[in-house]
Amino acid sequence: MRRESLIPFLPAALAAVTDVLTACVVTAHQKCSGPVSKSLNPHRPFPVGAVRFNFVLDRDQYFVVTDVPWLLDRLRTSGTTNATADFDVYCTWRGKVAGYGVVAVNANPIPGQAGGWSGWAGSSPTSHDLGPFPGACQ
Repeated sequence: MRRESLIPFLPAALAAVTDVLTACVVTAHQKCSGPVSKSLNPHRPFPVGAVRFNFVLDRDQYFVVTDVPWLLDRLRTSGTTNATADFDVYCTWRGKVAGYGVVAVNANPIPGQAGGWSGWAGSSPTSHDLGPFPGACQ
């Protein structure tokens, strides 16, 4: 293999490494509606104890917290259908949202071993898998 054949791939490889090395984490607070303990898809039921929340900024987007059996009971005893969720938003050095993870719901810390996922329902043009975090990485 000749050395000059690797040179065109070097900038792309450096950009990928730089995204990972210089990424930052920002804490963001979002209003959410929920909790809902039923799945949007009847053929894919939630695991026992899973809770779905919709983002208030974009009701088509949601996130699901699993493996926290006490969360639904605590939220129901609060007597409200809305919640405030705290997220760690992972940003690239270019100011884009790379991902996020929920760390607390209504000041109830979510343990690190908890699972979950996010997604969207419907066809909102702003719906995407990175959640409604406008300006979080700016």
